[in-house]
Amino acid sequence: MAIIGIDLGTTNSVACVSRDGSPQVIRDYSSGQDIVPSVIGIHPKTRQQIYGKTAKDLHPSEVLTEIKRKMGSTERIRFGDRELLPEEISALLLKHIKSYAEQFLNEEVTRAVITVPALFDDKQRTATKRAGELAGFCVERLISEPTAAALAYNVHNKDDNNIMVYDLGGGTFDVSILEIQANTLDVKASYGDPALGGKDFDELIFEYVRTAFLDLHGMDLSETSELKHRIVEKCEEAKKQLSFSEIAEVVYPAVGVRDGKILNLNVEITRATFEKMIAEKLRKTEDAINKALRYSQLSAEDIDTILLIGGSTRIPCVQIMVERTMGKKPLFKIDPDLAVAMGAAVQSSIIEGHTETIIMDKIPYSLGIEVLGDIGGQQVTGLYSEIIPEQAPMLKEYKEVYRTIYDSQKSVEVKVFQKNPLNDSIWAHDHSFLGSDTLEHIPDKPAGEEIEISLKYNLNGILDVVAQSESLNVKQVFSVKTDQYEEPSSETIESMWQESEKAQEVESTIRIAEKRLSELGEHEELKAKITALKDALIANNSDEISRLDDEINDLLFELD
Repeated sequence: MAIIGIDLGTTNSVACVSRDGSPQVIRDYSSGQDIVPSVIGIHPKTRQQIYGKTAKDLHPSEVLTEIKRKMGSTERIRFGDRELLPEEISALLLKHIKSYAEQFLNEEVTRAVITVPALFDDKQRTATKRAGELAGFCVERLISEPTAAALAYNVHNKDDNNIMVYDLGGGTFDVSILEIQANTLDVKASYGDPALGGKDFDELIFEYVRTAFLDLHGMDLSETSELKHRIVEKCEEAKKQLSFSEIAEVVYPAVGVRDGKILNLNVEITRATFEKMIAEKLRKTEDAINKALRYSQLSAEDIDTILLIGGSTRIPCVQIMVERTMGKKPLFKIDPDLAVAMGAAVQSSIIEGHTETIIMDKIPYSLGIEVLGDIGGQQVTGLYSEIIPEQAPMLKEYKEVYRTIYDSQKSVEVKVFQKNPLNDSIWAHDHSFLGSDTLEHIPDKPAGEEIEISLKYNLNGILDVVAQSESLNVKQVFSVKTDQYEEPSSETIESMWQESEKAQEVESTIRIAEKRLSELGEHEELKAKITALKDALIANNSDEISRLDDEINDLLFELD
């Protein structure tokens, strides 16, 4: 059974599978496309969920886009008659990918490698993994997007060299420096911005067009969300046109009426004007290149190969900036829209044992905990104490020893923070809170007993924490529990199992069992089997569905 690789992008998503040592793109037969827009909508008449290019044509109120930028947040987003977390919405898109992958491969697909930006934090990575699981995947690995692109490059380029991956997509930006030696891929440094991408360029063009139209006609194009949505789409088309032409036009008919006259939009934009608009954004990516080089302890001259990844790298001034900064031309051997998914498929091949490559990844940010400390002779709470330095090897365990504060202290709360790379504040609250847990049942002892805190990222880049004291004989092991973690809503679960291809075969069993459970008031075994059957439907696990259907019917017979 194949493990597929998925690039779950802000703008577009791609799935690949490894075949005979090489990644192959999985085509969505329903649209005939290799690249599927990361858009999900509800058809206004049938109320069915639709995806990709077809969904883009719906009314904006029926469509959700750019969900990746919200991953890890607690924001609930209205979709139809439901309010869902970002990972629940991403799960619906991943379930669509799962469905067309099974059609393409003509087999059940339950395992996946999913890519994430290098700068995604623990909350965002955990949310991505949960999205995959809700869609019915066993998520074998989360892999950073630049690392995936380097894997795709390494398939047919076995020479030892240093490479830089500059990944500017629709909604995120990463730059990574990697060293390739034999079958080892060593990530030296990563930097970037998980909220910078081509969508920001579209908004800049829209603001230019909006201002021009407002000055000429006194009408604001952002008056309604639908109008703005359609104009931004035209701005995106103009942006793409400017990669090949010196001039593009943003045209949209009948945008409004003034004094009985129909107003048509037609604003011209030159490549030079566009380049001035995005210059500040590109300077941020140039700064990121220089920081990544500094963290890697390499110079631009030490880099042998430059890979440009992500659709926004097709913009000429992006290519020019990278070449000027690095002093050499980037390589264009891999399709920038497909490279990340191809690399995820290579990672799946590694997991299956078909490819021998060792990946040594880095943690791009500093992590630590909140402590009490001394400032000017005064004991103050809320200080940030670093445990993992930025750009540290990922799979290594990092430890620091702390002490209890007062006599007979019964517990220690461990609050974990990710340091803001743009803020050197000594205070924990100035950084990103990831989550907490408590070491309890500490025996009566005087203040000053040692408590060791260790942090370690697992293969998926999700943080594991251990708080322990050998002298006190207490230990607490946990993955960071974030405030945003919520179980999928009952509405989400109901919707997802009902959308299964096999739902009709067992729906009557579920309804009868739920009715019987309601009559009984409480029956743990029946309740557990109903839940398990719904999970099997979501995962599209045929064997489990058949087995649980039989077991529930047998149990119902015994209960009658």
